[in-house]
Amino acid sequence: PENPAKSKQEENIMEPNTEKVDTTEFIKKCQEYLPSSQRAITYAESRGLSISDLQEMGWGADPDRYDSIVITKDNGSYEELSVTAIGVKHYKPKGIPDELMWSEELYNTEGKEVFVVEGPMDAASIRKVGYKAVSLCKITHFPKLIKLLKDKRTSNPLIIAMDNDESGREAVKEYTPKLSELGVKFIVLDVWGECKDANELFVKDPEVFSENLFKASFDTINFFDEKKQEYINQYSAKSIVKRLLENIAEGKY
Repeated sequence: PENPAKSKQEENIMEPNTEKVDTTEFIKKCQEYLPSSQRAITYAESRGLSISDLQEMGWGADPDRYDSIVITKDNGSYEELSVTAIGVKHYKPKGIPDELMWSEELYNTEGKEVFVVEGPMDAASIRKVGYKAVSLCKITHFPKLIKLLKDKRTSNPLIIAMDNDESGREAVKEYTPKLSELGVKFIVLDVWGECKDANELFVKDPEVFSENLFKASFDTINFFDEKKQEYINQYSAKSIVKRLLENIAEGKY
């Protein structure tokens, strides 16, 4: 049986990163164990994800920690999501860097728009229906996204779609001006309706979820096409006026 004191102590632990740990063998072990973990599979299915989805994403199950789902992130990082008698808990052991998930999608060569969301399950839900997504993994990682984009710019438009809660709204208010300063193309959209986040809507109504993603993607493309056209029109008008004044100065009119 679970030790309640130990479980409580582990709840939402995010220990400081004091040393780098090679996670390769651990993640491989968890990936291999996943098909044997009915507990992990059942929980994933309750969030709308099949075992095939987990395997395609490179996720696994930890046989030594209540069969918790091992969520692989950037640069060999991972976190665990376990279901116990007292609820769902996030765990990240000592020495594991706190990273984003799927940040490489920011630089996709197809020029596709990218959803930026909070949780890994949110990004996984979006990816399942065919769109590109990056997970901050927690709202306080927004500065990590800013730093990444500062170090390496992207020309792909971002759809900022945080959770429908106070912390999500405050993060958008605080950090989107920094995206503007960097010249990043982005749009903030309310995609999840009355639901808290992407995964909640995905589980509640997959059809509406898909429709909302399509609309958000379509609106984003139109928004930036209009911005591009506005610039072209403005630039063209200035060029015409400039040429006209030059011609007048040269006595051609």
